[in-house]
Amino acid sequence: MRVTRRGVLSTLGGAAAVGSAGCLGGAGREPEGPAGTPAELVCEEDEFRRLEPPFDEDEVSYTTLVADGEPLFELALDGRTISYGSSVRIALRNRTDEPRETGPMSAFSLQRDTEAGWQDVRGTTDGSADDPFEGDTDEAEAETVHASGEGFVWDLTIRESDLVDVVETESSHPLSVCPPLGTGSYRFVYWGIPEGAIAEEFTVVGPG
Repeated sequence: MRVTRRGVLSTLGGAAAVGSAGCLGGAGREPEGPAGTPAELVCEEDEFRRLEPPFDEDEVSYTTLVADGEPLFELALDGRTISYGSSVRIALRNRTDEPRETGPMSAFSLQRDTEAGWQDVRGTTDGSADDPFEGDTDEAEAETVHASGEGFVWDLTIRESDLVDVVETESSHPLSVCPPLGTGSYRFVYWGIPEGAIAEEFTVVGPG
């Protein structure tokens, strides 16, 4: 199913924090999910519906998004190896000399590398019917203007309960992380840029 960016924003634009399905993880605890590169992410919760990315893989650029030979935006992390339960800061910056528009701050995916490809670690938990993303909200229409050198900053705590409410919003679609996070490769993808999506990868390890 091809999911639209507007449809996902109508879900993510106001996701209520629910936490992780079947996980009591926290700082100082070992991640309880599958380690390495799993075949795919499998959730045993009947009502869980994994978020599908509203972009194609060939739309994703790493570190710098370039269009017509011009760097438009860059994405940077303050660390590449992140201990479970600790935090990472992710910054999106306008590289041009002119103001540029993006979608809202919530237009991102947090994905894990699997043998089946990159899969979002989050999903809806309310037993949404055929399409949990259908509908429209004002946030889905929202645009943010970034001056030159400016952008968004996200502070992510790599723990299930903290990854469902990164951006403070309201929603009728509660989110959860399922299965629990495990050690392995992940990526953050911001897809609110009209010209494409931009990503950075990082590795999650056990607590130091």
